[in-house]
Amino acid sequence: MSISVAEVLLLPPFENANVIAGKKGLSRIIKGVTVVDTPDVGQWLKGGELLLTTAYVIKEQPEKLNQLIKDVHCKQAAAIAIKLKRFINNVPKSVIALADELNLPLIEIPFQISWIDIISPVTSEIVKRQMTLYAEDTNEIQQKLLQNLFSGGDINSVIYLLADLIQKPCAYYDAAGNLLAFKNGGSIVKNPDDTSLYCIKSNLREEEYLSFPIKVGRRIHGHLVISAKWDSLSQLHRFVINQVVVIVALEIYRLLSIQKAEQHLRDDFLYELITGKITSMEDAVEKAQLYKLNVEGSKAIMVIDAYRQDIKTKISDIKNSIINYSKSISLYIIVTRIEKLLVFIVDTKNNTISDADLICLAENLKKNITSLKELSIGIGRRCDNPLELVKSYLEAKSALELGRIISKHGIFHYKDLGFYRLLTNCMNDHELQNFYLQTLGNLEKTDAELINTLECFLQTNGNTSETANKMYLHYNTIKYRLNQIEKLLNINLKEPEVRFNLMVGLKIRNYLSRHLNNTSIEN
Repeated sequence: MSISVAEVLLLPPFENANVIAGKKGLSRIIKGVTVVDTPDVGQWLKGGELLLTTAYVIKEQPEKLNQLIKDVHCKQAAAIAIKLKRFINNVPKSVIALADELNLPLIEIPFQISWIDIISPVTSEIVKRQMTLYAEDTNEIQQKLLQNLFSGGDINSVIYLLADLIQKPCAYYDAAGNLLAFKNGGSIVKNPDDTSLYCIKSNLREEEYLSFPIKVGRRIHGHLVISAKWDSLSQLHRFVINQVVVIVALEIYRLLSIQKAEQHLRDDFLYELITGKITSMEDAVEKAQLYKLNVEGSKAIMVIDAYRQDIKTKISDIKNSIINYSKSISLYIIVTRIEKLLVFIVDTKNNTISDADLICLAENLKKNITSLKELSIGIGRRCDNPLELVKSYLEAKSALELGRIISKHGIFHYKDLGFYRLLTNCMNDHELQNFYLQTLGNLEKTDAELINTLECFLQTNGNTSETANKMYLHYNTIKYRLNQIEKLLNINLKEPEVRFNLMVGLKIRNYLSRHLNNTSIEN
């Protein structure tokens, strides 16, 4: 809304005013009020002013009022209000005729009215009407933005609407700098490839574009970029931009909330599937389709200990590394978390991916998780349907647990654990310790060299010469030590059953020594 000269004349200060010329121009719009105190006032006008004058600057030459009328008319001023009886008594007839010709209102103001009595109410009315107009415009814009969002509009449509409203090129980039939305507002040449607006960030100088971070919480999720200078934007346009920044942030928050809820439901399903709580093939496939997951066909499970302090804070980074790597090699991997483990369901492409390939995959995954130096991965055997994933999961879990006992960190496939797989199913450590003590207990009280010699002897399939070579000892030294072992344990090392029990005992010793925090096994 705006105020015309005719409407200003209805204000109290103009109660006794008199329009002496230019009555046909009373519809002119007044945008501000200024006092004329210099003869060259024309060069300072912007248009739409109500000029207040006492004619002081032309008191010696009233005819110069004609030139003043012409100058302010050229600058599209709204009207002139003049006080008579102080410096000039009457307005020349030529001036009145010129004002009538130009339809420029010439208003006589009573001498006793002060300028402040005019400036204050007129300015207040202009501001009031501007604020009313601004409020109406902002309300209309808010309605458009919200209507767009509530009608199913996404961030793209918000950016398009913003560009149309402010008539400036607008773009939205994610946190990684990828262009997600762009609309040309009509004042910039499109890029040759017509697919991005990187010219906003590269070809234009920094002061020629505005970048607004889109924050949700403490994290910046992207930037709204506008090809414009801040000073060139109207108050209304600035309001629109601020509203769009808020709306985009709210939309991202909404999407993140939905994503989080879907992720939670998805993880619940995977937990039930992998832990064997889902027993119907039909239920497994139906729920997998609901969450857009492919659980059919040959799969294998890998696990990482997510409870380690150095891993707990980097779970999100690890997930992203795995997902990005799987995309780079066109391999389908589902990532989830179960209790203290980070779990990957790997599509083995109908068994075309071998166990060796899985180990190689795990090694590459480990390399791609650059945030961790030491990392262990457990791998279960492949299964052919989703209901068997529980078996592969338990195997991967056992492989990880045993691997950390045998070797602090590395990649461990369940099938390669050999005899140690049996130990994981023996939950009674006391029974394992008794077997070891009955088999090798007497050697524990002697020199450790006897145990080392026995272990090397068994690894060489009972070959004394090869044992001596491996230990860099004389043949007779090895033979002497083996005789001592036979006497201490009251056994015959030539018997296959005896050697088997000793090998089992040594593996149990190795398992328990690490499992029980490397403490010595004593009776």
